[in-house]
Amino acid sequence: MPAAHIPGMLRAMRTSDPYAIKAFLVFGSNPLVTYANPREVYDSLMELDLLVVMDIFMTPTAELADIVLPAATWLEADGVQGYP
Repeated sequence: MPAAHIPGMLRAMRTSDPYAIKAFLVFGSNPLVTYANPREVYDSLMELDLLVVMDIFMTPTAELADIVLPAATWLEADGVQGYP
């Protein structure tokens, strides 16, 4: 599964160094309460041009989002998924 260096990504959102991050897609996660230093996370998310969150709950991160997409729960999905 793809991942990013979170402190570096948050810094890039705020400072555009080494490159500008203008959009962030969040799927089934709540960075505002799960990443370290919530004030830094909040400031970073507020610098984005676009924040999209997909979740089954209206999380604190989803409340900041420009677009909130509904996610299917296990009761609504017909498939079986396995993760490595």
